[in-house]
Amino acid sequence: MLAALVTAQGDPIGQPITAEFANLAACEAQVKATVEALALVFEERTGPIRLQSAPVNAVKRGSGVWMVEFQRQSRTDPKIGEAAQSRNVRGVCRELGN
Repeated sequence: MLAALVTAQGDPIGQPITAEFANLAACEAQVKATVEALALVFEERTGPIRLQSAPVNAVKRGSGVWMVEFQRQSRTDPKIGEAAQSRNVRGVCRELGN
């Protein structure tokens, strides 16, 4: 598994996290949980203000990259949510070379 925290411009923040897994399903479960946890830890860096008590969900995109989706505060009314996506915390399962 390879998980990375990146800036809004796509530049890495620190070294990627790597780990070994027995199979792809185990890797996918771990990277999903990792991306969700990192999004909460680095919430102030990941994008617009999240609607109070709104969940953070990692969603796998077609390229295999996990990204965070959440409800952000509406610009016109902070009690109303609108869909948002953070690209700053991403994770991916890739086989590393031997």
